Parts: sequence; C-alpha cells; structure tokens
Amino acid sequence: MPAAAASPAVAGSTALARASRIAAMVAGAALFAALIGPQLVSPGIALLNGGDAVLLDRAHPSWSLDLGLWRSRALVLQTSLIHAADLDDGTPVARVRLLGTGAPPVELQLRAGDDTGEWAARRPDVAAAARARVPRPWQAWVAGTFFGQRYRARLPLPRAGSFVRIEIDLAAALPPDTGLAIYQVELEP
Repeated sequence: MPAAAASPAVAGSTALARASRIAAMVAGAALFAALIGPQLVSPGIALLNGGDAVLLDRAHPSWSLDLGLWRSRALVLQTSLIHAADLDDGTPVARVRLLGTGAPPVELQLRAGDDTGEWAARRPDVAAAARARVPRPWQAWVAGTFFGQRYRARLPLPRAGSFVRIEIDLAAALPPDTGLAIYQVELEP
C-alpha cells in the first residue's frame, strides 16, 4: 500500500525547518569566519618562499635577510625546535634583531614553551622527557607514528618602525644538538 502523501501544512513546516537550519548554518559560518579568520590569515609580508625552511644549528647559527625598507609593528615566526626536550620553559632559543634607519635595532627573544616548541613533542619518548610545555601547534603533520608540529608566534615590536634588515641568531647556550627550524618569517605592517 503506498505511503500517504504529506499534507501541505506538514510539507510547508518541513521546508520551513530546513530553511531555518540552513540559515543558522550560514550565520554560524559567517560568525566563525569573522572571529577566527583574522587569526588564520596574516596580512604580513612573507619573507621566505613557500616550502623553503631555514635550519639554525651549531654549524649555521645565523640567518639574515636584507628587506629593502619595510614599516612594521609586529613580527610573525613559524618555527619548531629540534632535539630540545631538555630545555626548560622560557629558555631563550634565538635572538631576533630588526635593523632600521636612524634608530637603534629592535631585539626580541624567541623562547621555548612560549613562542616555539619541539617538533616531535607528540612522540611518546620525547613527551615523557620534555621539560618545557608545548605551545599550541600552528600546523601538524604525520611523521611516521606520531604528529610533527610547528608553532606560530606573533611578536609585537616595542615600537613600530621602518626596517631594512632582519637577523636571527641561535642562542649560544643551547645544548650542541639543539636546532631551530624557521618555516616562515612575516612582517606585519
């Protein structure tokens, strides 16, 4: 026996409920984009080409780049540490210097646990031995049987300025095997 056809009132209320759910999803997506979107997309000027990374270690402890002339109020770094499970929270891992014209350089510290963390922090042996907390990862990827991680730190400058050069130096007091991978450097206008 065929199913009874829905009355026009039932069909209308079903369509109204469906339209209300769609409107709520669209409003939720718009709210999500408004609140989270600015955190996901930086208006900064990327200083490394996509896919390029810089590794600072004992053999290559410094990296620098001439900028031309850029006005900036913040620096954004995407990084991760290598062989850093022995570091304590707040350990300085790199010094960042922005050199300008007519003003003293701006110096910032990149710190373990606050601004960056061990790339293999989720690997069980590293997690058990790690002394520093791990910041919230910016990006994760499958690295064998665990997730590798990179971190994003936005470092406001003590004063906005026009800068012509950036220099990043690995901290000399780090253990000999500890390194810093730099995946992206951005200057925010």
